[in-house]
Amino acid sequence: MPNQKVVDNAAWRMGGITVPAVEDYIYSLLPPRDEVLTEIEAEAAKRDVPIVGPAVGRILYQLALMIGAKTVFELGSAIGYSTIWWARAVGEGGRVIYTDGDRKKAEEARGYFDRAGVSKRITLKTGDALELLSEEKQQFDIIFNDGPVRSTAVRHTHIGAGGAWLCGRGNRNGEC
Repeated sequence: MPNQKVVDNAAWRMGGITVPAVEDYIYSLLPPRDEVLTEIEAEAAKRDVPIVGPAVGRILYQLALMIGAKTVFELGSAIGYSTIWWARAVGEGGRVIYTDGDRKKAEEARGYFDRAGVSKRITLKTGDALELLSEEKQQFDIIFNDGPVRSTAVRHTHIGAGGAWLCGRGNRNGEC
């Protein structure tokens, strides 16, 4: 592949959504990622930590740019891979809220955010993602459900006009 080596057994591979040859082709078209993202990809593959992966990360980034998103709330963030994509998309003055139930993952993510240069745009919160969202008084441009969280109530009360409710790979079974 012309750009970066794709890890065959990576947790972020699409596995079953398309045939491997098509998936390999998609990944061959992506521009190279920086050192922090590739490190997270390798760690996720090694430890079987669910992340969205580089193809989906790039799509999320583009979606945020397309709607001019400045605020993103993530329901489930693991080690922060998608958070970095969101933080880069919202730009200076934007805000991303990272949530995870595991303080250890949150601390690991904080290290990646610092190294990626986006930590000033990210607020880390640990605990139940829906409870954390319910504490928010504002509406968001994007709510990204990237965990085993199911709720339709938040869609209407926490998403601003023109905003988006998106579901990640943790919801392939049609649950969102």
